[in-house]
Amino acid sequence: MASELESIPDKPKELEKIGQAIDGRWPHVVGMDVEEAVAAIKSTHPELHVHSVPEGAMVTMDMRMDRVRVWFGADKKVVNPPHIG
Repeated sequence: MASELESIPDKPKELEKIGQAIDGRWPHVVGMDVEEAVAAIKSTHPELHVHSVPEGAMVTMDMRMDRVRVWFGADKKVVNPPHIG
């Protein structure tokens, strides 16, 4: 029984690793499901406002250091590396 439990991945730790930023960017989430990518970023950076945005949607052009936009395509996969701004 113990060996079965060891093979189950620890989802919170997995999200924490994925949610780590590289110079304010998350290039490693490209191709992921948008909801998983947003959850991963929020899990390690709760101070940020993380928004999922459909590709091609109109957004404001202001720069905000507390915001991350996660752009996704019709297949609900992340299409561009999210970044702070």
